[in-house]
Amino acid sequence: MIRGFSHMQLVVTDVATSAQWYCDVLGLVQFVAGEIPSGGAYAGLKHPTGSFVIGLQDGGAKGRVAMIDHVSFSVGSIAELEKWRTGLLGKGYAVTEIFEEEASFNARATDPDGLSVEVTSPKPK
Repeated sequence: MIRGFSHMQLVVTDVATSAQWYCDVLGLVQFVAGEIPSGGAYAGLKHPTGSFVIGLQDGGAKGRVAMIDHVSFSVGSIAELEKWRTGLLGKGYAVTEIFEEEASFNARATDPDGLSVEVTSPKPK
């Protein structure tokens, strides 16, 4: 039986640059790094209070390119979403305006490889 989200593995062009971006933007902590036997650098990032991991691996060794439509992480309220967005802008990162969808409010940033990372707040009931 599925218990929840475990991890997401992203193929990136520069592991160190992407690791720094995900740590800055999502508050992740790098807990492992090295070289994988099949070739290329890798890093493991985890959230200090969330129960998920993001793995990053170098796509250059196999000629692989970064690809994903977007990944979304949740916060508890629109106030938390606004705080996250303001914090990123203060660090000099580009982030969209908060936009509304049917069930949520969202904002997106783009990682160093052009992958879209969204943070979502549920609409108040």
